[in-house]
Amino acid sequence: MFAFGTAYAPNAVFAYIIGIITGIAMSFSNSALTPAMMEAYPDSRSLVTLLTKFFVSFGQFILPFIIIFLSAEKVPFTYVFNFIGIAYLIIGIICFLVPFPDSRISNQEKPVTKGAVRNGNVKISLEAVALCLIGFTSTAVFMLWTQTNQELGKAYGLTNPALLQSVYAVCSLISVLLTSFIIKNKGIKESTILTIYPVISALALVLAYLINSPIVLFIVSGFIGFFAAGGLLQLAISLMAGLYPQAKATATSTLFIANRISNWGVIQVAAIITTSFGTAAPRLILIFNILLCIFGAILGLIVKQNEIKQAINEKLALK
Repeated sequence: MFAFGTAYAPNAVFAYIIGIITGIAMSFSNSALTPAMMEAYPDSRSLVTLLTKFFVSFGQFILPFIIIFLSAEKVPFTYVFNFIGIAYLIIGIICFLVPFPDSRISNQEKPVTKGAVRNGNVKISLEAVALCLIGFTSTAVFMLWTQTNQELGKAYGLTNPALLQSVYAVCSLISVLLTSFIIKNKGIKESTILTIYPVISALALVLAYLINSPIVLFIVSGFIGFFAAGGLLQLAISLMAGLYPQAKATATSTLFIANRISNWGVIQVAAIITTSFGTAAPRLILIFNILLCIFGAILGLIVKQNEIKQAINEKLALK
């Protein structure tokens, strides 16, 4: 609907309506896609959620090159939207024809955890609240960086600040692949990554604040791409689904709601800082972002401590 509606919208009002409807549909799609993949691969929840992040990052990386190519070749924009619309139709048809995993079997195979749904009542734990807030902070950090790094680059004398985005995108792709590997093959816990990655992101931003250098900005952009945009939201979704195995879609939706609030909220805060402080704003936004990283690391620690506590309780129960 979005692709065809945008290509053939007779006026702006119609285009806005199509955009709003598409946004609602995409929210339903996001809330269904990840739980469905986790049902298909119940023993690799974190891996499949990170794979979704990989394809999102890959799309963000390759899209500017596609736009540049199409613009240079003077290809009408309607061709692009028609192609996207047809691709979505094909995917939709495949979804109707291909069988989905039986969620009832998947849920029955797993023990009911402390956050599970019992008789329609949901027990909300401190860990669940922390994971939901990570849905906000994990998005806020890289959103702030991607939306403001070019202004910071100009302030630091960078002649082509758009290159910061390319470094960020490439490192984000590498991070998803490497993080998937260490979780799958090295036994590193998701909660450990949720704690360590924000700390490293904070240190990188501190470096950008203290050292006024274009080269440092490239380094920091790579660090933010790797440690802030490398799938922290997806790992939080995986852990939340583990807490609520019988309500994966609902649990996933809470993090996506926090994600959407973050997308809108941090940009509004950045706009207020920019309006109020002018040329000093980019460095003040860095401080704001550092605080978000620290808060995210604290949330990761809460998740980690709850995991350790649960593991101890399970060992005591077996004795």
